[in-house]
Amino acid sequence: MDKTSRIKKTWKVIITLISALIVYQLFVWYSHTMTTFEYATIIHADTDSITLQNEGGRKTTVSTSLDLSKIIEIENKYWVTYERKRWKNPQLLAIEP
Repeated sequence: MDKTSRIKKTWKVIITLISALIVYQLFVWYSHTMTTFEYATIIHADTDSITLQNEGGRKTTVSTSLDLSKIIEIENKYWVTYERKRWKNPQLLAIEP
């Protein structure tokens, strides 16, 4: 084999390994997404998050894309749907009285 064919073969192996690593990381990232639907009491509301407490007493702070602090009432119960992803704060999907 000459030098250029070895270099081409090495680059093909490197590109294949990098591609496989990227696919693996995407699979791991998206495989750990959980959606939670629960009846909870809102105990605190900020401009970018709400803190809720479910019926079992577990507290969770959920990020929001909207300022809900003036819309929802503290100490009221709501049906809350949020999504958890690995290495991220839970993100609010829906809230209903």
